[in-house]
Amino acid sequence: AGGTVIRQEIFSIVTESDAKPTGIEPHYAWIRLSVQEIGDAAASPTRIGIRMSRVHCVHGEHHQGDDGVTIDLDPQLASFETPLTFVKHDQATHIINSAGLVRLVALADRGVEFDATSDSEHVYMLTLPLAAAVGEYVDLLVPMLAAPADAIATVAARGREDALRTADAFWSTEPAGTSRIVLPEQYLQRVIAQNLKFADVLTERDHVTGDLTFLSGSWCYDSLSGTPTSMISHMFLDLLGRHETVDQHMELFRVHQGANKPPGPAYAHHDGYFATPKTLTPLDWLTDHGAVLHQASMHALLSGEADFIARWTDPIVRACDFICDACAQNNHDAVVGLLPPAVATDDSAPTQAVWTQAWHYKGLSSAVRFLTRIGHPRAEAIAAFAQRFKAVFVAAFRERAKLETWTDSQGVAHPKAPTTLSPQRLPFHIYNDALYLDTGPLVLVWAGLMDADDVLMRSARAFFGPTGPNARDRSDARHPLDPPMLEHGISTCEPCYSWNAYHAWQLGERNAYLEAMYAIYTGALSPQTYISGEHRHGVYGNLFAIPLAFHLTRLSVIDDEIAAGELHLLRLCPVAWALSERAAIFERMPTVYGPVDLRFSLSPDGRTLDVSFKADWRETPSRISLHVPPLRTLRRVRINGIESAIEGRRQIEL
Repeated sequence: AGGTVIRQEIFSIVTESDAKPTGIEPHYAWIRLSVQEIGDAAASPTRIGIRMSRVHCVHGEHHQGDDGVTIDLDPQLASFETPLTFVKHDQATHIINSAGLVRLVALADRGVEFDATSDSEHVYMLTLPLAAAVGEYVDLLVPMLAAPADAIATVAARGREDALRTADAFWSTEPAGTSRIVLPEQYLQRVIAQNLKFADVLTERDHVTGDLTFLSGSWCYDSLSGTPTSMISHMFLDLLGRHETVDQHMELFRVHQGANKPPGPAYAHHDGYFATPKTLTPLDWLTDHGAVLHQASMHALLSGEADFIARWTDPIVRACDFICDACAQNNHDAVVGLLPPAVATDDSAPTQAVWTQAWHYKGLSSAVRFLTRIGHPRAEAIAAFAQRFKAVFVAAFRERAKLETWTDSQGVAHPKAPTTLSPQRLPFHIYNDALYLDTGPLVLVWAGLMDADDVLMRSARAFFGPTGPNARDRSDARHPLDPPMLEHGISTCEPCYSWNAYHAWQLGERNAYLEAMYAIYTGALSPQTYISGEHRHGVYGNLFAIPLAFHLTRLSVIDDEIAAGELHLLRLCPVAWALSERAAIFERMPTVYGPVDLRFSLSPDGRTLDVSFKADWRETPSRISLHVPPLRTLRRVRINGIESAIEGRRQIEL
């Protein structure tokens, strides 16, 4: 109370260039410090101090109380290795490094002071004038890489407002041919729009190799985790028509295919193996191969781009060959006919994980669909192999599930679905409990290896529910590595892996499905910035959660996955969207059959749902079914101007 509020606003701009991108183009941040509120006059400052040091924030994993990943300070890292100096000009003060390059510019013509702090000779305090009046401000200009004085003077002379207009114009322009969505719920609209921009922000071009890539996140995850990052493409960007972006960021996997040895003792180098380049790898997961195969195949199906198909057909076939060859190996002690043990998750233990098998089967399935679409001569043989793979997996999975049971709160015993098919138990790791939910057997329904109504899948889902042992054993003081459970339909650890939502999707459980979808939007994203968190106790600044949330959103209204050859509309559509008189609009939405347009709104009397639908088919689905939203007042549906009385019908065939 009584304090002065100062706001910091930052945006950045890359200076224009016609040259080929290098990854080290001049890049500048404009920072404005402005007075928003004035407190007591006696306490109101007329100057502001900015401490200048090296980054000395480090990540800690204390896992204490509610803390997961913490940000700790290490003062020993704060001092610059060499001293900084300053030069005053008429309208600005330049902070200069030992190479004579500008590290920061304070755009103030007088009253600027720059001194070493008392605690370190190479940590500095920059003091700037800032009048104690609402609206007063001071601007700073910071080059990402220290710049020559004449270059930064040119940027400064251009001015902040001109730079801001350029930045606003860039971020306001939608790429031609991409999808357009208008949702009745503005919060979801803003989340989607912000994350489309953030996907571009979290990119990097390696200035040595030229590789362009998504990063898994900022700071802590300035590397490329292939499996969760693939979801940005096939669950988010490709479904919004951002095909060019996906193509650009997939290219490094094609270029580096076969470069890495798979992370398991039974494997040798294989020219079909997809993996993140070593310069970007945080930790090798064998699942990355299946994820990239699925990502590439789905991009080909959703985009239909001839150039991509020409470049990627052979890599996709060789990626399938890697899986076939790996499954033929018998130089291990696990199930022959499946992928041999390898590192599958962050616990780093080579094991025949169901997580690994799931992602590879998903990749095989989408590859078969793509290769069949283009009439590839290997399609039939790879499809037959995928069928054998599934049969071997299901038999081994059922056999392994006989070894362990769990007991619910009513004292009833259930089979415990395994997380590995290796004969030995996984060694203890601090992540074991969390990974059983997030990268365990629940993924098998999404992958297509198990059905949601199977007794083992119902048991796995119930294990993490309110009658399961984790709910019983959890304390009120929640800890990030507590035994996880499903709260409002999402994981208490990593919501981006809430695979249970696909159980509800397959079973048509509307309430459970939508609860999970909305829980991810509200429980795994910042309500202020709309940016994802990896888990519920830390690590923000990434895109982990939005792909799953958006994929569920898209499937709720346009579903090309629930049945082969079929397209289902409004199957699990939120009732709030159907109740709105404001039209919900989905234009140029990619599907595996081709792009579609869908628009729907309710009449003012609530009795007629007006639906507009059209498509540009590359492959015509055998069935198109419109699911009637469960609205009590609804009496008829008007589709492209033709009315149909509902009369108890739950679906209308188009």
